[in-house]
Amino acid sequence: MDNSLFLRRIFKLDALTCFACFALLTVGATPLAPLFGLDALFLRTAGLLLLPCAALFLWLGTRVAPPLALSVVAILGNFLWVAESVAVMTTRQDTLTAIGTAFVGTQAAAVLVLALLESHGVKIMRRATAMAR
Repeated sequence: MDNSLFLRRIFKLDALTCFACFALLTVGATPLAPLFGLDALFLRTAGLLLLPCAALFLWLGTRVAPPLALSVVAILGNFLWVAESVAVMTTRQDTLTAIGTAFVGTQAAAVLVLALLESHGVKIMRRATAMAR
């Protein structure tokens, strides 16, 4: 039985969502800025940060057995992204529009779900490794 299949699939989904948001935020930064109530530079920078994340998640998702330590680092990065998103909604509430709040909140919730699923996948792999010993 392949104990890493669940985790690898979630990592690939995470890579896809990172790449999609990278494309949306980098290409669409200027028209989205007034719609979201955020600076175009801020949106573009956030989008650019997602490209290496997408590459890492894709790489992890294509390994036969993703390295557990690097997997945990990537998952912690997702939790950090969620925390930063909450910080954006809190500190920029004077400029953030309703659509901007909905976008930031929705993507934060999606990243949280991915991080929780990835954490579950790591637990599955750790359990399988411990049982194999």
